[in-house]
Amino acid sequence: MDDIQYGVRELKPADMKKVAELVRSAPPLETVFLRPIARDLAGFEGWWQGALEGGKHLVTAMAIKDHVAHLYSSSHAATSAMANALKKQQEILKGVVQPARHQLIGEADTVDTFWRTFGSLYGRTLVSDKRRPLMVSSTTPEASPSKRVKLGYAPMSDLKVVIEFRGEYQLERDGTDPRRLTPQAHAARCQQLMAEKRVVIGRDEDKPICVAELVELDEATILLDGFWIPPAFRGRKRLIGGALHLTRKAPQAKGKEVIYFADDEAGVAAGELAGFEQKTEYRFITSFG
Repeated sequence: MDDIQYGVRELKPADMKKVAELVRSAPPLETVFLRPIARDLAGFEGWWQGALEGGKHLVTAMAIKDHVAHLYSSSHAATSAMANALKKQQEILKGVVQPARHQLIGEADTVDTFWRTFGSLYGRTLVSDKRRPLMVSSTTPEASPSKRVKLGYAPMSDLKVVIEFRGEYQLERDGTDPRRLTPQAHAARCQQLMAEKRVVIGRDEDKPICVAELVELDEATILLDGFWIPPAFRGRKRLIGGALHLTRKAPQAKGKEVIYFADDEAGVAAGELAGFEQKTEYRFITSFG
């Protein structure tokens, strides 16, 4: 099927009920980043692209803000149709709009399908392409993998550490460094999250080994967003496993499913020691053009 049969177009305010229903009915682990947006569609300051089967039934949705696109689709054919339509649109706009850095995020199979078509867009340069396993809490081990680790809300005395760790996370994730691009806004955001007790920091004695933001995706799920570990500690599976074990005891996480994106095999192994298991994989693509 082609993009005409799928009615690929920018979604309008009247389509938001369809967006909410699509996200609500989708597998939760395939809409990790879309769920918070869908909870407050009126407050979303970006725009939506959709593919509607028969021009009526929404099967693919992409939320776009500041050149970051979050994608979900229940149909590979519709995903291909959207990729083809957006590729044609970008070819028409070439030379009219200023080049920028773009990011595409979604469940790996869906992004694979989209990028198979869109990735050949002339003039678009690939900056980074990372696959990250999505780890989900299952069983809770009686004993922590490490008794050396302590974890708690980041106090304001750790503001510099949080600024650095969150900056390094973004630099690794998409190649941009907020400490250089928007230092004041980045610092203010870190300070706000810390004041709201949404940032936790893990320590091995006096050494910080990880930082994460606690994001409530829904009433049953907490995402450890921006979960970053200094390279020197990434091989210390028991230490990181100990920190992950403790995150499940945070007040916001009690009785809820906790999820996080692992950076590598060591991050997967650390999670397994703490009772997490890999459920799916996301793909993060950064390009310029």
